[in-house]
Amino acid sequence: MSRESERITVVELHKTGMRTADIVRTTGFKQRTVYKIVRRYKETGGTSDRPRSGRPTTATTPENINKPVHNHQNRRQLLKKGQQKTSAARTISRRHFPASVMVWAGICATGKTPLVFMEQNVKINAASYQQYVLRDVLEPWATSHFGETGFSLQQDWAPAHSAKSTIAVCEELFPGFWSRDIWPSNSPDLNPMDYSVWSIMEQKISTTRYATVEQLKSALLRSWDEITAEQCATIISDFPKRLRKCIEAREGNFEHLL
Repeated sequence: MSRESERITVVELHKTGMRTADIVRTTGFKQRTVYKIVRRYKETGGTSDRPRSGRPTTATTPENINKPVHNHQNRRQLLKKGQQKTSAARTISRRHFPASVMVWAGICATGKTPLVFMEQNVKINAASYQQYVLRDVLEPWATSHFGETGFSLQQDWAPAHSAKSTIAVCEELFPGFWSRDIWPSNSPDLNPMDYSVWSIMEQKISTTRYATVEQLKSALLRSWDEITAEQCATIISDFPKRLRKCIEAREGNFEHLL
C-alpha cells in the first residue's frame, strides 16, 4: 500500500468515529504512523506532508520526465481585442473544494439496493437516516426483493445507525437485524461494502475529474449499475471466510491471512 493510500485509509476510519487505537488494531499500521496521520488531519484538514525546507528532491525517471506540470500562478489568456479591461476577463475561477456527495447502498448474495444520495442540505443524523434510507428505500426494496424469505440486516455502528431511535426502527422493520451484541463496531474489513464494493466504484470513477456534483452523481450511478448480481454473490461468499480469519486473529488485523 502506498503512503497516500495508507493516509487516506486512516483518515476515512477516523471520520467514522473510530478511535486511534482501534485504527491501529484494525489496519495493522504502526501506532506512530497512525497518530501522526490523525494529528496532521486534525491540524490541517488534509493528509499531505508539510512543506519541507532545503533543496527539493530531483527525479529523472521517465514517469516524471513525461509528467506535465501546470504553472497555475502564471496563467495566460488569449482574449479578443477590447476584452482585456473587463472584470470577467480578469477573473480566474478556482475550486477550493472538489465536488463531493454522500451516498448509501447495500448488497446481498442475490442483488443490490438502489444507490441513495443524501442531499447536501440534509444533516446526516439518526432522523434523516431512518427516514431517507431505512423507511423510504431499504424497507420497500427488501419487501420487494426478498418477499417472504427471511434476511438479516447488517450495518456499521456510525452514530446515526446506533442511536436508540434507529435501533427501534430496525427492530420494527427488520426483525432479524444484527445488533451490537452480534456485530463488532469499527470493522470495515468485515463489511462487504467497505472491503470490496466502495473500492470497485472508486476505481471506476477516480480517473476523471467532475466539475459539478451532478456529474459525479451520474458517474456513481453508472458504476453502481455496472456491479452485477454475480459480483455481489462473489463478494458475499468471501464474508464467512473473513469472519473465520477474524476469529483466528482474535479480532485483530487479519487481512494478511486471507
